[in-house]
Amino acid sequence: MDEKFCIIGLDLGTTSVKTLMVDQSGVTRFKAAQKISTSHDATGRAVQDPFEIRDALHEVFESALHAAAKENLLVQRVGFSAAMHSVMIVSEAGEPLTQAMTWMDTRAKRQAESLWGSPIGKRVYEVTGTPIHAMSPLVKLVWLRETQPQLLKTGHRFVSVKEWIWHAWFGEWVIDESMAGATGLYDVENRCWHEDALALAGIIRSQLSQIVFTSYRKAGCREARLQAAGLSEDTLFSIGSTDGVLANLALGVTDASKMVLTVGTSMAVRSGADRKITDHQYRPFCYRLDDRRFVVGAPSNSGGVILEWLMRLLCGDDREGYADGKLAAFLREAGDLEPQDLICLPYAAGERAPLWDEEARASFIGLHLEHRKIHLVRAAIDGMIYNAKWLIDQLAASTGYPEQVYVSGKLFDEPWICQLCANVFGVPVARQALEDASTIGAILLAADTDAFARPLKCGEPSERIEPEEERVGALQIRFKEYRRLCRLLYPNA
Repeated sequence: MDEKFCIIGLDLGTTSVKTLMVDQSGVTRFKAAQKISTSHDATGRAVQDPFEIRDALHEVFESALHAAAKENLLVQRVGFSAAMHSVMIVSEAGEPLTQAMTWMDTRAKRQAESLWGSPIGKRVYEVTGTPIHAMSPLVKLVWLRETQPQLLKTGHRFVSVKEWIWHAWFGEWVIDESMAGATGLYDVENRCWHEDALALAGIIRSQLSQIVFTSYRKAGCREARLQAAGLSEDTLFSIGSTDGVLANLALGVTDASKMVLTVGTSMAVRSGADRKITDHQYRPFCYRLDDRRFVVGAPSNSGGVILEWLMRLLCGDDREGYADGKLAAFLREAGDLEPQDLICLPYAAGERAPLWDEEARASFIGLHLEHRKIHLVRAAIDGMIYNAKWLIDQLAASTGYPEQVYVSGKLFDEPWICQLCANVFGVPVARQALEDASTIGAILLAADTDAFARPLKCGEPSERIEPEEERVGALQIRFKEYRRLCRLLYPNA
């Protein structure tokens, strides 16, 4: 093909929507992001406005289309990534009847505890690969059935934001296998909706979308706003997958020899597997990538949201962008501090793995008069990395300890944090230069050609950091103290 083309990746994150445009040589030609808001309250409610998400997505997508037109690039394909575990109720006409409940919504915590304590809960986890937790759409639907049965009855469908947007664009209700897996309603091995899970939720198959492979593609987007921005009806859209699965794909981590630690709003450790893996003690998730490959991992609430919360607390200013600017300065300064006796258990958002306790709370242990704000920031970062080490240890019980850990996320722009990871994990850490692993993964899945993927994937890490042997021993002792304190506060962990 003589005509120059590009592929656009879209990502529906928890705190922002992003777009990335790359040309046929794998060179980034445009990128944009727009923040989206989440509404919280004391009940554990954490919801988002689907219209706000849609409008933000259209805005960044339009910007990418305009950039492509300016550079005379044909938008050949579009790849789609999205965060897991959102669910909302829509009418027969596809209109939202509720806001979208996110993975952070913990109102179903009582139902999660009750279900996990029952034999049926453990059987459903074994079949679906989705931990029984308030994050799961299954458990949210159980909560709705028990607390708002009339609302559940009025619903025509129960979908994620990604499905809702896809329906608006193409007029069909479909869901990719990885996103289906994240609902807690999907039989991973038999690749269909699981009847026992549907019965628990009080819904039927026809109220869910048709399951399609992650390789599914569709042309003919009917969104007038995007057409006006230059989108061709011939542009092929790839339904893609979930953000975590696509991050693994982008980093080339599809077997058990390596793991990926991603830190965004939340945190997760993921590895690859050639079979379904579940474990009642540690409760890893297990989602399909394709016919032969699975992504297995451990999800944590204690990611970037902890640092955002801490900065608002320390700075006393909620102005847009103010705390972000202060955080960058704090992160640089924190690297010059030597760890002291201050330990942070970073569970301000409750916790999934490794505690599986929605009621968990953050603690700073060892504060004294000489500590300043910067010491709190350093302790929080250390606590997040110790928590990640705990996740790696738990996942390794099923997959084996990794030879190397890839790290992905803006937090790792600080070299000292990458070095801390290598020292705490005790294995080399590779920091990738990929601008956004999930969006790159969506582009790779959409491209599906070796010629395109080879220059784009950048398979070698931009930097490999070896553990500093003289520091590993001391940090292992400190990690054991971290675990001891966690056991005192959370005896079931």
